[in-house]
Amino acid sequence: MNMKRRAFLTALGAVAAPMPGMALRPLRVGVYTFATTLDPYAGPAPEIDDYAWIYGDGLTAGEAVTSPMLAEVPETHEHGLTVRYRLRGVRWHDGVKLNARHVAEALDRLRRPAMPGVPPPPWWSYEPYTLIRDFAVRASDAFEVRLHRADPEFTRTFFSPYGHPALPLIRRDADGHPIGTGPFRLEHADADRWRFSAWSGSPRGSPASAQLDVRFRPSRPELVNEIAAGQIDLAIPITLEEPSSDRYSVVSRASSTVVMIFNCEGAFHSTALRVAALRALDLRALQKTVDPRAKASVSSLLPDGAPDDVPFSFPAHDVAAARAELKAIRASVTMMYVSESERYATLALQVQQMLRDAGVDVEIAPRPQTVYFAPAGPLRTGRFDMTIYGFAYRNHPDLAADWSCANRAPAGANYARLCDPQFEAAVAGGRERDALRILLHNVAVVPLARGLQRVGVGTRVTGFDVPPMFVPPTIGAQRWVVAGETG
Repeated sequence: MNMKRRAFLTALGAVAAPMPGMALRPLRVGVYTFATTLDPYAGPAPEIDDYAWIYGDGLTAGEAVTSPMLAEVPETHEHGLTVRYRLRGVRWHDGVKLNARHVAEALDRLRRPAMPGVPPPPWWSYEPYTLIRDFAVRASDAFEVRLHRADPEFTRTFFSPYGHPALPLIRRDADGHPIGTGPFRLEHADADRWRFSAWSGSPRGSPASAQLDVRFRPSRPELVNEIAAGQIDLAIPITLEEPSSDRYSVVSRASSTVVMIFNCEGAFHSTALRVAALRALDLRALQKTVDPRAKASVSSLLPDGAPDDVPFSFPAHDVAAARAELKAIRASVTMMYVSESERYATLALQVQQMLRDAGVDVEIAPRPQTVYFAPAGPLRTGRFDMTIYGFAYRNHPDLAADWSCANRAPAGANYARLCDPQFEAAVAGGRERDALRILLHNVAVVPLARGLQRVGVGTRVTGFDVPPMFVPPTIGAQRWVVAGETG
């Protein structure tokens, strides 16, 4: 993709010309991704919604107490089953005024493929989008969303920077290029670099830097090398092992939970076999590989820990008992993970040895992220028996999106292919804690420890604030600036 739109946008008068005190040198941001786009609606790349807030905004600010962004604070009616929004008159980067039909079009993009042969992004199978029963345009600046059931988190997560996914409102121009309303607007796009310039019309305010360059890198060590050499100013994210240096500091935050997923239609096709495999694993040793400070497995799945009303613990480590049960598995089992993760590679080797000690031969199958998440890749097609993965769950997670029968891959994100009638009944009845307990009892997923996201921040960069969990690191991009580079 290649575009040049400066002349057109400048004619609109909405481009933020460099102001006194605004940094003139482009702020250079390196992001870890195998994608060639920052459009989170274009495909299944899992991290793009984190980066799209450089140029996109949400309907609300995603805070615990709802505050406006592109829309006023929404009104709820019918005991929370109907939510009404009124837009605030913000304009897109091409000068078109945001209207209610644009929101309807964004929802439609989530349901259909971006192009023939490419599956739609998985976001339509996640809350809050699965909650939507109907969408109605009431006026050019007003619409309402009718829900299957009331959810107090809906207005916080619907097209907002909070949750998973954290989707900004994006539309496309006639050539298919993404357009936002955020503090930076896209000027030029190549397969490995997008160039942005300041935009004054975002509800998040005018940016401190006149330009921002985003460089796509398929390797986190490559990001480390570039920020250490002064070639980029921010690296999102860097490797977990990398310390700070005289060129950059490292800031960390909890971002997800590292888990192990069993394929319930593979070698571990029964709960009994999955329990036996779990008995063969020393969970404490695996936890230390992810986070030496981790103390409990189950409690890492939710931000506030395991709730009191989900009493559960995994079976104790017992290799002899595991060996007796696992005799039923005669062929090698396949352990898959994203090859770019050194930590996942270490975990896979540990699991391989532990299961071998219990009599099960394990073939390790690392896959590049482009293959791992591909439409015909092993994760969606089920060509694995175990995999290492990461989840970002809120305290009240959308369990159906990841574990229901209807969302079994390749149609949805239930990569474990779990289909349990008791789980389905608990979800249908709104018994979230029962569903969580049943899920853990099935051993389709084994939470190991809280994962960390580490960002490299150049020593001359100011304005980078560590956002809370479930909020993209780019939400404060309008404040980023390189000291000493202002005009």
